[in-house]
Amino acid sequence: MKTLAETNLIEFLTNSDNLPFAVEILRLGDEIRRPILARFWRDLHRRLEESRDRSLDAASMQLRLVPDERLTNPLDTDLSYGDVRMENAEQSLSYFVEKEYGKNYFAIYFGIAWRDEMPSKSSKLHKLKPVSKLREKLEEMEFETRFEKTITAMGWQALLKYDSLDDFLADFAKEPEGILREITDRFWLLVKKTITAVEQANAAIIGRTDE
Repeated sequence: MKTLAETNLIEFLTNSDNLPFAVEILRLGDEIRRPILARFWRDLHRRLEESRDRSLDAASMQLRLVPDERLTNPLDTDLSYGDVRMENAEQSLSYFVEKEYGKNYFAIYFGIAWRDEMPSKSSKLHKLKPVSKLREKLEEMEFETRFEKTITAMGWQALLKYDSLDDFLADFAKEPEGILREITDRFWLLVKKTITAVEQANAAIIGRTDE
């Protein structure tokens, strides 16, 4: 059911004087969505950097907007937090914040992911003790860890869910601080509880230890 404010806005935009502008707004939908979503990713990246507790992790851990720091296409952007020393390793684990959306849903998830897509259960890396311990820890924290045929995320959890991308953008435009605070607080709590286990798993992946 539409609110009174929504009804009044529709009436305003669809009167004879404003209708051409309303149609043009509809035509430029993604061109309007992109700068709002770009602002969200920039603000989140900045907020995470400002609230980062550098005593928790190595200096080699970096927050990045992926695949493009310049946000060429914010609709395809996610955020990664990982150890740059692992870039040349066979595989690695890092933290993420990412979005998924379709016609009738929009969601933001966070968790721990493999750098490259992994075959489920068949990879020897799944059998490393530190990797198994990390997965068990995520399960204890009520993160989803089920295997599909292939897997990118080791464990993930929903941060925010909406009926559409536009609903999220409208909420962010009205209350950006609340959204950024929710994501930031939960993200760093995950890091605080798992950073040691992630470091041990990555060490095992590059063959330094399996303890």
